[in-house]
Amino acid sequence: MIVLLVVSCARYLSRLDRWKDWENRHQTELARNDIEIAYVIGRPCEPSLATAPGWSNLHALDVGDEYEDLPEKVLLAFQWVRETYDRIEGVFKTDDDIVFDVSILNYIRLLGWVPYWALQNGHIFHQQIHDHVYARASRPLEVKALEKCVHALGRGYYVNQHCIEILTEDIAASTALSYHEDYLVGLLLNRHNIFPVDFGFLLAPHYRLPG
Repeated sequence: MIVLLVVSCARYLSRLDRWKDWENRHQTELARNDIEIAYVIGRPCEPSLATAPGWSNLHALDVGDEYEDLPEKVLLAFQWVRETYDRIEGVFKTDDDIVFDVSILNYIRLLGWVPYWALQNGHIFHQQIHDHVYARASRPLEVKALEKCVHALGRGYYVNQHCIEILTEDIAASTALSYHEDYLVGLLLNRHNIFPVDFGFLLAPHYRLPG
């Protein structure tokens, strides 16, 4: 089974209504590809939506809900997936302001054997990084490694079970490296010689929602 993980926050719960509508319309395709959708947000409060009918797959993590908390939220979400779902093959992570054409489900299933792949890759070089990108890095070695990072952009990427094990090995130490979740995931996997495969041709069947 593959989990389609939608990361959101309490401030933008209205975006999840659009995702839930998408989920309800495509139950057949999800089941055929053995894909389940999970929605995660952070605290400060458990939203009433989480207890509403049809929202059993919304989970509030014990983590802050601001932008700077996103790296920890995503890694904790991966950990929650590992602990919650049986037979997990991998996770396709996306944002709450992205909704896909249903055809993306076929590709997620077909490409499930690739350890780490993305809708679009990014590369970090010294001259392109603003100070706030590596503001959390405590040692020069960490900054140097981050500057060489090849990462998947956060709009949509897949990590298999082995990658998830790496990403959740030491969440507290890992989240100290970067404020940016997509850079951080790339950095942690690059250190194990795992680099994202860029499937740019899949950009066509996705679109960004307004707001």
